[in-house]
Amino acid sequence: TDYPLDPATLEHLDRSHRNALTAIAHSLQAVQSLHLYPGADKPALLAALADAVHRDTRALDTARPRVLALPATPHAREYAATHRYADTTTTVERARTRIQDKRWTLPRGTLVIVDDADHLHPDHLCWLADHAAATNTKLLLISTPDHRLPAHTLTTAADHLL
Repeated sequence: TDYPLDPATLEHLDRSHRNALTAIAHSLQAVQSLHLYPGADKPALLAALADAVHRDTRALDTARPRVLALPATPHAREYAATHRYADTTTTVERARTRIQDKRWTLPRGTLVIVDDADHLHPDHLCWLADHAAATNTKLLLISTPDHRLPAHTLTTAADHLL
């Protein structure tokens, strides 16, 4: 999925944020990884990315979520509640259940954002990646480097494979 970017959306971002946003929006990879370092403007980046997804006219069914947030930690859930960047926010478990029992069908081009993705259970990460690849949706795995040990996480391994 390639999302159209409004040049006006990019104007207020610095070069590194513009580069990251452009790479994510224009990449055709189903699974992408974003590492946010201190000083990153996470609210602006997620708002611009959500705007790009909503500008995508290929999926005109506005009744369905186009940006789905699946925060992986309590901190990420709090962030999603106070910085609305998604049409729908829920847990990975709830989303998986609703998709598997056919209550939800994510439209082509949907962006699924997992904040604190390095805290995901391996089964959830594998299912999300498989689902994104099979349904032409995009999975964005966001992590913020910290000093946890061991430093090598499943998302770090996924980065090497991606």
